[in-house]
Amino acid sequence: MLRITLNESSQDAVELRLSGSVSGLWVGELASAFTETTEPVPSRLDLSEVTFADPPGVRLLRGLQAAGVVLSGATPFLAAQLDDEA
Repeated sequence: MLRITLNESSQDAVELRLSGSVSGLWVGELASAFTETTEPVPSRLDLSEVTFADPPGVRLLRGLQAAGVVLSGATPFLAAQLDDEA
């Protein structure tokens, strides 16, 4: 399960807090929620409460990061997954 919470919103930025697992069906839900919530302002994702990400979830997070989204608070394990070139 993945909970997506609007953490902070202003004209300049929107921050979403993720809690739980970025995996399975939740990857698509995150992609949809992120697009609907944050366009067209710059965005941040607080990953401090993410407990797991499967390969599609990691790909989505990497894609968001490549698009300029700031990822913060990742656990050491998740940070290693995001930095892994595999």
